[in-house]
Amino acid sequence: MKIAKSLIDAIPGFAVLVADHAHRMKEWRAHMQRVNDDLRNGVSGLEQHHPYDRPRSLALVEAAVNEADEVFFEVVDDSSELLAQRKAELIGAVAEAEQRAIATVIPAGKRRLFDLRETEIKQADQARAALMVEQQESPGVLQRLMGKKGDDFDIEAAVVEQRPPDDTTHLLDQEERRRRVAEIEKIAAQAMHDIEDLTPETIGAWTMPTFN
Repeated sequence: MKIAKSLIDAIPGFAVLVADHAHRMKEWRAHMQRVNDDLRNGVSGLEQHHPYDRPRSLALVEAAVNEADEVFFEVVDDSSELLAQRKAELIGAVAEAEQRAIATVIPAGKRRLFDLRETEIKQADQARAALMVEQQESPGVLQRLMGKKGDDFDIEAAVVEQRPPDDTTHLLDQEERRRRVAEIEKIAAQAMHDIEDLTPETIGAWTMPTFN
């Protein structure tokens, strides 16, 4: 019987339990043989042997004893498989925590409209900038477009100045949301990287990072 080491480790004193069960099974089988012999030979009274229930133990313990009531099992080291499985579980947990943290910054139901509005604002900015470029070609507006000392006109600054305040606020909010999401993604990436380096001795001490 091949038994994974992780299963054996989960049962304190497994080898002792198996040896004890094998011993009790031998005693029971020998006793039951005497019971049958007494029945066959017509033995009665105080000398007669009476049956009792077969010894029982944990299913895994019983499986480690063969039909000859002898200890018969082989330990299979599955620690590497368990470590890989545990790492995958931890990485999955980090991914879930990452998505929850991102959702607090940009709720899934709001993301699309946030992005659409940002696109519209930037398209409007481009239209304003194009109009200002055309106006620079008109002698009548050239002076208005120049600084007091005749410096070149800052189209980007003028676009921002003419943009509705609410639109500017939205763009700044988008930048802040992306900054916070980038921080969350970096934390998650570092955590997943660290998980891959865990060993059987260190994996139990690993803790989930905070994403705020």
